[in-house]
Parts: sequence; C-alpha cells; structure tokens
Amino acid sequence: MVATVNVQTADTGLQVGDLSVHLPVPMPGSSPRWQAVVQSMSFSLKPGQIVGLVGESGSGKTLTGRALMGLLPHHARSEGRIELDQQALHQCTEAQWRQLRGRQLAMIFQDPLMALNPLRRVGSQLAEVLQRYQRQPKSAAHEVLCQALLRVRLADPDKLLRCYPHELSGGMRQRVMIAMALLGRPRVLIADEPTAALDPTSRDSVLDELKRACETFHCAVLLISHDFNVVERVCDHVLMMYAGRLLEQGPASSVLRRPRHRYTQALLAARPQGAQWISAASQEDTVPAVPQAKRKIPVIKGQFNAEHRALNGCVFAPRCDHARPLCQQQAPLWEKSRHDENDNTLNHRFACHFPATNGNGESS
Repeated sequence: MVATVNVQTADTGLQVGDLSVHLPVPMPGSSPRWQAVVQSMSFSLKPGQIVGLVGESGSGKTLTGRALMGLLPHHARSEGRIELDQQALHQCTEAQWRQLRGRQLAMIFQDPLMALNPLRRVGSQLAEVLQRYQRQPKSAAHEVLCQALLRVRLADPDKLLRCYPHELSGGMRQRVMIAMALLGRPRVLIADEPTAALDPTSRDSVLDELKRACETFHCAVLLISHDFNVVERVCDHVLMMYAGRLLEQGPASSVLRRPRHRYTQALLAARPQGAQWISAASQEDTVPAVPQAKRKIPVIKGQFNAEHRALNGCVFAPRCDHARPLCQQQAPLWEKSRHDENDNTLNHRFACHFPATNGNGESS
C-alpha cells in the first residue's frame, strides 16, 4: 500500500488528493500493461504561496502539473481528487476545462520558444489571450498589453509587441509567457522549469517576476524544478518527489535545512553547495564536516529505473545507503517532524522508515 498524507482543507485554493496517473506500456502480443507514473499525490496550494515540486528527471513532476491543468496525453488515465474552491476539477469535461484554463488555472511551459507561435508577433499572441479572458475593447488593448509587459519588467513594450519570439532572449520570452499567463488573472499558476535554459541573471529576473506576480495577484504558484537554488530563492513550501511518489513535504526552511527523508538528504548533500544545508545532526549520518574545497561531493548510487515505481516498499530503497529489509517490503507511513514548537515546522512531513536525525532528539 502506498503511503498518503491527509490534506488540510481550510483556507486553501487548490486541493489535490490521492492523484495518480497511469500510462500504457506496450506488451508484444497482448494488451498494454498500465504503469502508475504518478502515485497517490496529496498536497494543497494556498493563495499567495509558492510551492516547489522538486525531483529528478523522470519523477513525474511535469505529468503532475499537466494533470492539474487537464492536459494529460489522450492515452493517459488519471485517478484522485483535484478541487479548486470546492469545484471538482477531476470531474470536468473537456469543454469545462477549456473554460477554466487561463481564467482559473494557467501554465508556463518549460520552453517558451516552443510554446509561442514563431509565425506571429508577440503583440498578436498577447492580444488574442487578452480578448479571450478580459474582453477588452480594441481601443484599450494596446495600453493594457503594454502595462502587462511593464509589470514583468520588460522595457520598451511598444517595440516588444512588434517582435517575433525568435527576436527575444530566453529570459525575455519567459517573461512574456508570465505576462500572458497573468492576463487571465488565474487563481493557480503552474510554472514548469521556467528557468531551465537561462543564465543566472535571467534566471533571477524571472524568479523575481514569479514572486512579484504571486504577491500582486495573490495566486497560488506551483514551481516545478530540479534546482535547489531556484527553490531556495522563492519557494515557501517544498514537495519532494521521486519515482512518481511524494516522499517529503513542508516549509522550505525546514525541509532544506533539516531534511528527514534519506532522498532529500542525499540530493542536498550531492550539491556543490550541499554542505551548508545539512545540519550538524544530519552530517553525522552522511559525511564529515570538512572545508568545502576539500570535501568530496557524495553521489547517489545507481540510477533511476522506471521499475522503481512498482516497488511495494520505499521507491528510493534500491539507491539508499541506509535501506534495510523493511524498506524493500513495506511502504513507509507519513510522520511529522517536530523541531521546535515555536517555529513553523509542524507541517513538515516525511515517509521514511529510517529517517535522518534532526538535531532535536529524533533519531534514525
């Protein structure tokens, strides 16, 4: 049985409960076998909050985001509950999804050059979105679009509106996508690796705009990423995902500084800057505290395998240095991490049989 965690329903915008996504695996000479690529995902997105969904490539992050938008491949099957302000999105027809996209939920795709139409000017594409979601008169549309570009710190909006996508830099295209997504005033904004191909300066600029948009429009943001530097910079809450399952979640300050699941701990330790995030109590389980210049960066053994998703026990067990027979046999239940009654870590949860110590009396 896969471990799940109950979702608190008070004061939340988007509720996700036991979300699973299945894709067919062709089998020679027989019917395809269905494989769960996302399993029993449960979390919530609150208005004004940026939540980071973190994990390796292939862990199911993008499929999770597409499931929330009703944009799964036609051959995929999904189960579970998705609710926005108590509206059951998982029961929507395609016609109802089309009414929701843009107005209630919007998505920023990983590659804006592929998402934008290369044959149309930026202004034409933005105007189409504006007309669909805000019904602005044509006489006022130009000013509204200029203001939308200025809000995401794009100078000379008149010139930009006349440009084609290929004439803009990667950071500018990504900010155009943010402006486009915000034209519908969505309640939930899903950003899929929005900084993956950007240089550090453009990356920071795009992250600043996402944070500003969250504060200005009070929307909930799901930021899909594999970069802890990105998550550290803007996220309030973190969801750690591996092989289609959620393994740890909680406030970013707690999960990143005091990781409890061995997968989170291993990922943080494997960063060049990882040592600064691992607490002294966690270090006694990993590597000695030595100067960063002399420390050999630990590597997670093995490789991700699609078959890990089908394991009865912990999906990370085949690659975990701390795994024991119980990890292979039984999926761990969710536990709370309590560091200090005075800080905001009571919502820090993890699913690990033998978690890392946290420096406050809890041990593996």
